[in-house]
Amino acid sequence: MADRLISELLQKPEDLSATDFELLSAIASAGNLKQRLEVVRAAEVGNNMSGHVAETVKLLRDKTPDAACAYLSHSQRNGGKPLPAVTQALLLAEALSVVESPDAKSSWVKLAESYAMDLQIQSRAANARELATDFASRQLIVQRMQSISPPDGILWQIEATRLLLDQDTTEQAAARAALTMTDILAVAPSSMPAYLLAARAYDRLGKQERVLELCRNAVSHGIVIPGLVVHLAESTSSRDEAVRTARSIVNSREFSDLQRQQGIAVLLQHRDYEFAAQAITRNLAPTPDDSDEFFGQFSTLAIARAHHGGVQQVLGPIESLAPQSDRWFQLWLDVTQVPKVSAKDGATMLQQAKQWLSADQPHRHRNLSIAWRRLAKRSRDSQYLIPAYHVLKDVVDGDSSAEEQMILASLALQADDQTTAMRLYQRIAEQHADNTQACSFALNNLAALKLEIPEELTAADTLAVRAYAMLQKPEIIDTLIEVRLRQNRRPEAFQLLHEGLEKWPQNPELKRLASRMNSDGDRT
Repeated sequence: MADRLISELLQKPEDLSATDFELLSAIASAGNLKQRLEVVRAAEVGNNMSGHVAETVKLLRDKTPDAACAYLSHSQRNGGKPLPAVTQALLLAEALSVVESPDAKSSWVKLAESYAMDLQIQSRAANARELATDFASRQLIVQRMQSISPPDGILWQIEATRLLLDQDTTEQAAARAALTMTDILAVAPSSMPAYLLAARAYDRLGKQERVLELCRNAVSHGIVIPGLVVHLAESTSSRDEAVRTARSIVNSREFSDLQRQQGIAVLLQHRDYEFAAQAITRNLAPTPDDSDEFFGQFSTLAIARAHHGGVQQVLGPIESLAPQSDRWFQLWLDVTQVPKVSAKDGATMLQQAKQWLSADQPHRHRNLSIAWRRLAKRSRDSQYLIPAYHVLKDVVDGDSSAEEQMILASLALQADDQTTAMRLYQRIAEQHADNTQACSFALNNLAALKLEIPEELTAADTLAVRAYAMLQKPEIIDTLIEVRLRQNRRPEAFQLLHEGLEKWPQNPELKRLASRMNSDGDRT
């Protein structure tokens, strides 16, 4: 439909009215490069030079300088209506700026000097990126603008205020700038630069409420100033206003991708998950890939959907990419930990993740084991520790750290695999003797396991004595006490208990031992 309408309007470009051209420009802005170049040519044929400049500059600023410059040279070489010299100079300066040519700065200075009586040219040059830090050139431009304007002229006052704020960082300069821009807004309430400079001045003065008031005024006048609108969304204390403003940001083409992402962040901050998810979905690349930009957007979407209870809508793409990419695999695991995802669904997802493990990816085994353990903690269901053990067991060997082997041994006990647990504790004691804490706890736990085997009581005693000699802790001495009781060495057990209660009088395990021994007749 847009193609047909553009074609109809372009039948006789010389007959286009200003209104027709505005409509044509608006339609083409959302279209492809070919349509936009056709609009530029129509502006030239129809002698709409202001439109010609505006549309060509749009092409340049949208980072299609080659296309725009190719069009300019084509129209000038092949019989196109000659562009006025001022138009050619302005477009040349714009083109050099977009392609970041080293000649861009001199082109703006020359343009301003050559058309000293053209207020619009002076204003455009004053705002050129290349002259941002050239205060001397900007001062000359402001003086020219003031000389050809009435004393209360808006353009020269705006540029003079911008230069003041850039040059002078004092509060006095900010106060002057705020007062000047407030006066301008009183007579020109739709001046976008005045809003921006006033907000900048009040922000420097620390008057955030005044900045927010300016943001609201701009919005009420139908003025879309992306920076101010994003600031309003991020800074207002009203949740309704923040959400309403953020929604307008993510729905508008006036905002950059970065600003729309800021808007989405505001929506997520205020738990507007559904709208945020819809916004992210609209901005996703047509075909999922593993680029940083796509992954960042999609992971935000996935977590937002999970929090909102609609995680099923995003599992398909993650599942298709997780086997190939570690970070997509990790995102799959992260989604299982969101509270809105039930423990049952999380367990099903983790079972699926097991299919994506391979022997040459030990980190995946470890991460999956961690995810199972976190699910067990979140759901308070120890059954999930059993798959955590089986996954981790495949990659933990003699070269693993003492801490990781301790974790595996603990999981082995949860899975009723005492043989593996004992083997791991023995290995830790042998290979990590220099790690006092790990070694002593490994010896202690091994003693506790052997304690349950009658023929291993002597070995259990030896291990418990070694453990307590290395590290004196209540959870280690209580094992030694239990061994002595099983050996019927009650006086020694009593002496150890007395020693333990003197050191750790509030320890619950030692208190329970004391109570038990007391009921058995060993009274203190």
